[in-house]
Amino acid sequence: MKACLEIDVMGFPLWEEAVFKIIQENYAELSAIFSHYAQSIAGGSLQKTTLLTVTMQDNELASFCRDTGILTDKFPIARVQSLFKDVANAFAATKTIGSTAKNGQGGGSGVYSEGIHMPAFIVLMLLMALNRANPKLGRVGEAGQQAVDNPLPECFTTMLDKHVLAKAKRNKMMKFKTELFQADPKKLFANARSAIEKAFNAACKKREKMPAVSLFAKFMMSRPTLILELKERGIVVQKNVKAKPKVTGADAPEVELSLSSLDVESAFTLCQSGAHGDATNDTIEFDEFIIALGICGVAKYAESGMGVAQRVDAIVGEYVGEVSAEAAVDSSVPEPERYDASSSGADAKLVGIWQKMDLSKVAGFPTWEESVFKVLAGSFASIAAVFHQYEGDTPGLQQAELISLAVDCGLPTETFTSTMIVKLFDRVNKENGGGDSDLELFEFLQFLVVLAFERNPAAGVDELGVVAAALAPR
Repeated sequence: MKACLEIDVMGFPLWEEAVFKIIQENYAELSAIFSHYAQSIAGGSLQKTTLLTVTMQDNELASFCRDTGILTDKFPIARVQSLFKDVANAFAATKTIGSTAKNGQGGGSGVYSEGIHMPAFIVLMLLMALNRANPKLGRVGEAGQQAVDNPLPECFTTMLDKHVLAKAKRNKMMKFKTELFQADPKKLFANARSAIEKAFNAACKKREKMPAVSLFAKFMMSRPTLILELKERGIVVQKNVKAKPKVTGADAPEVELSLSSLDVESAFTLCQSGAHGDATNDTIEFDEFIIALGICGVAKYAESGMGVAQRVDAIVGEYVGEVSAEAAVDSSVPEPERYDASSSGADAKLVGIWQKMDLSKVAGFPTWEESVFKVLAGSFASIAAVFHQYEGDTPGLQQAELISLAVDCGLPTETFTSTMIVKLFDRVNKENGGGDSDLELFEFLQFLVVLAFERNPAAGVDELGVVAAALAPR
């Protein structure tokens, strides 16, 4: 806050503690706001340098003012730009790499046209709040405390609440970074760290000008390399994917996966620890890289319904080449609970037959498994008796024998004819390996279930009860 003395922010340092507490309470939001506008100058394109991604230019400031509605007739953009120039010139230049505030690293550029960094933005907002609430400060001959009717910190709080926090756009990647850190990234990456580092080191060797751009004997990755790596691995993408339905016949919703080069650029700046300087560096080391990768994963799969851990696992799998995005989305959908007939107390023979039946192609599988099993269990004796009656001397139910059974028991209907029953016989026999020409008992039970669900899809399990009753002895 030394710049407040040089620029003469009215009342400093009387309000210093109160302003600090306001900024502390809202710092995450203010950082997300600054990050959004600092990255916006390129109009949707990548910045020429890393420093530009974290430096607010005058035209970016103008966008911020328009979005928040801060400008008034008595506080025009010309006044804002004048304050911006004062702040930019008051702070020491922010370098691209290294250095700290103590030995020259500042919050501005030292040159008006090159913009300001986050520390200077905070001071600028104080000046803007003070001058907006006290327009006399901009007039010739008006200066000092006599020109201040609405002092700091009250006017700053008002501007934040009514304009900045209420209307300013945020960098969405800041939100995703917060989500990542709340989930403990060290724990999330623990199992995959070795595989990721191997791929990271290989990328640095391949793409950086030197075999390894080293800092304290560590591989370092530049911003262009990070973006190119994620592009070539198919991670930077915008598309809709569908998970495979876990319930037969269900329509899986589309999931939008979205990660742009600008998102990756933002993750590159947000992942940096600051250990090598106050400003954003042109290169990141491995520990910073995995944070950037995590931020990208949380962002890319934000609409998937996955938890943070699943989203991180998904992008890690993509990066090391173990899974595709589609497979990651598919694996995130929980499997429906399957019914275990072994503890049902039903006839052991039926339990064994049930385990051989393949009902996975029937609509609604496996949500109705328990209900279907109970219907079969309740009628198993009569169904088995009818089966053995019609199969004759040769084991298995031949097609002609099945038609006789179906007609005698009234299984064909106006909408599900004998011809359709013949086709269903062939289909069930083929699905179960059928080089033979008959149905075994387990295939016959499978046939009855499919028949019920196809003869009356709306009734399903209830229709199976009707079919089972038709086979009961008269």
